[in-house]
Amino acid sequence: MKTASVMIAFAAVAFLSPVLEGYSLLISGGAAALSVTGTYTCSLAGALTNCVILEGGNYYITVPDTVVRMDVSVTQISDHFNLYGRLGSPPALSGGNLLSDFSTDSAISLTRNGNTPLNTGTYYLTGAVAMGTGVTQKNMNAQALLTVTLWQQGAVPNPAGVNPPIFNGSSVPITFYFNDPQGWQDLNVVDVLINNFLDGRQACYLAYSRPQNVLYLVDDAGGALLPGSVLNASGSAGNSQCTVSWGSSPVATAGNTLALTLTLGFNTSFAGIKVVYLAARDVEENNSGWQPMGVLGIPGSSQTTTTSVAGVSPARGSGSTSMETYGFAFGFSDTKGYQDLGVLNILVNDSLDGRHACYLAYSQPSNTLFLVNDNGDALLPGRPLSASGALGNSQCTVTWSSTPAAANGANLLLTLNITFSRSFGGSRIFYMAARDAAEGNNTGWQSMGTWTVQ
Repeated sequence: MKTASVMIAFAAVAFLSPVLEGYSLLISGGAAALSVTGTYTCSLAGALTNCVILEGGNYYITVPDTVVRMDVSVTQISDHFNLYGRLGSPPALSGGNLLSDFSTDSAISLTRNGNTPLNTGTYYLTGAVAMGTGVTQKNMNAQALLTVTLWQQGAVPNPAGVNPPIFNGSSVPITFYFNDPQGWQDLNVVDVLINNFLDGRQACYLAYSRPQNVLYLVDDAGGALLPGSVLNASGSAGNSQCTVSWGSSPVATAGNTLALTLTLGFNTSFAGIKVVYLAARDVEENNSGWQPMGVLGIPGSSQTTTTSVAGVSPARGSGSTSMETYGFAFGFSDTKGYQDLGVLNILVNDSLDGRHACYLAYSQPSNTLFLVNDNGDALLPGRPLSASGALGNSQCTVTWSSTPAAANGANLLLTLNITFSRSFGGSRIFYMAARDAAEGNNTGWQSMGTWTVQ
């Protein structure tokens, strides 16, 4: 596959996890109590204009080079607390040396390459209260909780979804969601690729640079970026497959999530059922890899057949492997009546490949369901759908009730329960196909939904 320079590189990455490193009284992700109790006399020292009372000792926590973010917060219980911190040596308890690397009376996040940079080393943290100038004595009974959380390198950004996850039309307003456990500011480049399969050539292929706030469209050959557009005003861009347009504020951010809303118009030459793939990379170069997150039906010139694929419900979702069974309804139709349908196929895999897949074939004339073997080259013994039953291979186990096939007029609905194996985890696509009994009409494979096997 040809790629553009901003495309996500494939790499194995670890999932988010707090780091438990050197600490005193503080546990990463835990809280330590700070309190100031007693009568204090203010004696101004050095260049201070307020009398600051430090309490709770010098908590410390060591930040190794594998940590990419440290969150520090003080939760007020009573009175007012400020937080002082210093890297490398503890702040002095009095005098002008109280100045520190950072101080805050609310949550603060230090990140690698961030506005408030995080450095490797030992941080000393101290809570404090202050008496204003002219106050010679004050009774204090203040309390707060100091919380420190470290985030390990390899906290992976991920595509969070597409809305709508399935759509038919030549002009589609779509919102693409991306998530970063370290906050949306940690995102670097997010990618959208719409094509029959994972190929940047002759595709609707987009790359958004979050730091630059620039959207790029990849050229038809899939090897170069077209001139980018800053997303601070409405605009548009296009190639031979699609035209992308946006309003004055297409990017929305909150917490860990970035949402990119675009209107996509597709050329008739790009007609057919397409898969929507998303990928995300952060500033530390961690990346999600490509994940199928939705499907699009683009109208245009195509071969007319009496048979058709109506879709799968649900068309998008996720579920645990080897633990839960999910019900899916697969729809097919034939303009000559459902009795004219022949073999109906369902293939669940990360690409259009029958090997190591959950690959089903239903013969409507004989009312028999088959499952393809792991190698993708032979049918396992079929089971009639006149009674409840089950079929399985290394990727999935399929079960059904006594009446899984419901037919009426031109339509046939096949309802099956599927449990995916642990070894089959990842982002999967539902492909469907239908042909008539005489094999004169065939829809060919069509991508109809996506599912994340966790």
